[in-house]
Amino acid sequence: MDFDPNKDYYEILGVAPQASKEEIKKAYKKLAMKYHPDRNKGDKKAEEKFKLINEAYGVLSDDTKRAQYDAFKKWGFGGFDFGWFSGPWWFGWFDVDNIFDVFGDFFGGIGSSKTKKQRGEDIVIQLQVPFVEAYKGTSREISFQRKVPCDMCGWTGVAPDSKSKICPVCEGKWEVIQVQATPFGRIQVKTTCPKCWGKGYINWTPCPKCWGKWWVMRDETLLVKIPAGIKSGEVIKYPGMWHWPAKDVDPGDLFVKIEVVDWGPYKRRWDDLLLEIPISVYDAVLGWEILVEHPEGKLRIKIPKGLNEGEIIKVPGKWFGAKGILGNHRWDLLILPQIKIPKRLTPQEEKLWQQLRKINLQNQAK
Repeated sequence: MDFDPNKDYYEILGVAPQASKEEIKKAYKKLAMKYHPDRNKGDKKAEEKFKLINEAYGVLSDDTKRAQYDAFKKWGFGGFDFGWFSGPWWFGWFDVDNIFDVFGDFFGGIGSSKTKKQRGEDIVIQLQVPFVEAYKGTSREISFQRKVPCDMCGWTGVAPDSKSKICPVCEGKWEVIQVQATPFGRIQVKTTCPKCWGKGYINWTPCPKCWGKWWVMRDETLLVKIPAGIKSGEVIKYPGMWHWPAKDVDPGDLFVKIEVVDWGPYKRRWDDLLLEIPISVYDAVLGWEILVEHPEGKLRIKIPKGLNEGEIIKVPGKWFGAKGILGNHRWDLLILPQIKIPKRLTPQEEKLWQQLRKINLQNQAK
């Protein structure tokens, strides 16, 4: 199921349940702009709100998902009791998609178990990358364990030399489907075969490698390629690289979430790179050239005459910004000079400053 029936997506977007697709889209754009992470740096509440907004729009903007969501909200599917089977609708053996196949006319033909396959849960692994490496692009090797089918028994859990027989009830399919009558009509329920307990065989000997579980834990090593200019919070997806939860179910996906660390003197300012550097008051007044350390090598920066505190010097194309609606783009390096006023002066320096102040007062009097 691609939605959480306990959440009110209409309330999250601030629209009525009968709102049109255009009204939903308009509300989403307005809220997404308000709570976008780039406009709310470091605001965790805004970040969570932004995720909820995207989740709500992802459901309500899709006709099929919205119809399923409305059906669950309207009819309150919380659980069923079919005599031999009792439990909530999300119970592991229950095939939710079959509800929509059997109740096609009742719900307007929504959903299809033929087009939607079950899959395992996903996982997110945090990976820290130093700023300089994130700037240039790099790779990291990560290690983890995941559940995979046993290669000795071939998913069965039965020893290869076992004198077993194919189950006469499920015919080796390890599960059975029963049709039950409900007040809404007929409904299909998929459950583990009660004869062989999901093995597909009877009189079987457990596999010596997986001990009848059909799965084993396997050590994995993955080389994560980190593109240049990646920023903290961005995620790299590896489909099918997590656990196999059950037979005939696709494995979950592995997501690597990047955290950029060790920025040194650099900071982010929207999609640009900001560097604060100290300069003398003399350089601010007279202008100068300075050398700045940069991941691509030293840069020669020209300080213009008469630079005021807070003014920014822009160096175009010296920062790989994140991918956006315009695709890959080189953003700017922003130099923010910090003018340092001398606290101590030699007698000669103080005399010169006194002369400068006198000249300045004379100019102002003219």
